[in-house]
Amino acid sequence: MQKDNNNLHVAIIMDGNGRWAKKRLMPRTFGHSVGSETFVKVVDTCNESGLEYLTVYALSTENWNRSGDEIGGLMKIMHAYIAKYVPELNKKNIRLKLYGDLSRFDDKSREKLLESQKLLENNTGMTLGICLSYGGRNEIKQAFEAMLAAGVTEVSVETISNY
Repeated sequence: MQKDNNNLHVAIIMDGNGRWAKKRLMPRTFGHSVGSETFVKVVDTCNESGLEYLTVYALSTENWNRSGDEIGGLMKIMHAYIAKYVPELNKKNIRLKLYGDLSRFDDKSREKLLESQKLLENNTGMTLGICLSYGGRNEIKQAFEAMLAAGVTEVSVETISNY
């Protein structure tokens, strides 16, 4: 846990659900389904404990390289989660912030994600951040593209950090 400006913030990398299922001779999507149930419990526990910020790293850019069946299963879980749990988040006064590149999602998924964020944006309780389609390599690439577009000719750690 990090204490910064008197605000408590916990970040969790959601990883290993597929491997967990595989070790149990189950499909990887079964692990993702069990992981989503654990995610709900973690959100509820953090909220009840008075945590101010919870951020989960849910889907990296590298995860898009998985099989079409696995990505489809993840999207099915996400849609079911939105339908069932977003109204509960609203009742619990939890705000949602989405981070990452949502352009990789199909129109329906992106629309449901953004609608969820909009519905919960004025809530004043815990802030739940969900990182989707994020990745360090992609962020570095985007920084260099922005630097090139801005005509930057000198590269330094500070310049990269600014972009």
